[in-house]
Amino acid sequence: MKILAFFLPLATISFVALGIAAYTELQMEPQPLPLEVAPSTTPTDAIAQSQLPETVTTPSDTSSWSAVLGDTSAPEGWQVTPCENPTLLCVYENGEILGTVILFSQPIPNSEFEAMLADSQGEPIAALRAWIESQYNSIERDRTLNDSTTSFVAETPEEVTVGSLPGLRYGYTTTHANGALIDHAYGYVATDGTTLYGIVTGVISRSPAGSFSSNEAAQQFAPHLAEIVARLKL
Repeated sequence: MKILAFFLPLATISFVALGIAAYTELQMEPQPLPLEVAPSTTPTDAIAQSQLPETVTTPSDTSSWSAVLGDTSAPEGWQVTPCENPTLLCVYENGEILGTVILFSQPIPNSEFEAMLADSQGEPIAALRAWIESQYNSIERDRTLNDSTTSFVAETPEEVTVGSLPGLRYGYTTTHANGALIDHAYGYVATDGTTLYGIVTGVISRSPAGSFSSNEAAQQFAPHLAEIVARLKL
């Protein structure tokens, strides 16, 4: 299964395009309905909500936000709650959806990551760095395939904790030759030795699920997602 970490069109585990593509190649539908939708107070709100699909097909091995979510954090006036699609976390401002965060997991046996873990002699952070590097390479190839002038800039992975697990935060940005933004994604990846976990969001051009429509909103939410990730029940 390919999961594009938002940061990259992840090979074998391409997570959303973690945007980093992590989930770039995972073809998900547009934003799902949340578990509880705030009542519409204006015709505009009603129209916006009516445009959200009722269901989204998701891989069977992904995790559920409701199962791992601990204490949440959000800017004043924003709300964070699991979406109807269990792999997505919905982010709202005063009842209006701003974007989603995708959560995925994959068993390590017989996966691309299993070989990386073996090569790193079982050292999780080293294996996670190798995985992210693979995703970066995959996303860069994908983004520049049809336009060699596209610029791809990868962030240096940063060690963090994902719940109680050792993990890395990563991200990438792609822009047109004139500087116009294409993607600005960020995410987290961690492992407990048996499962690989990924969390991705940001502005991801090829993944309407697990993405924000506004880079400003995505970056404003970033420090709050960091707190959410640190409190996950993993």
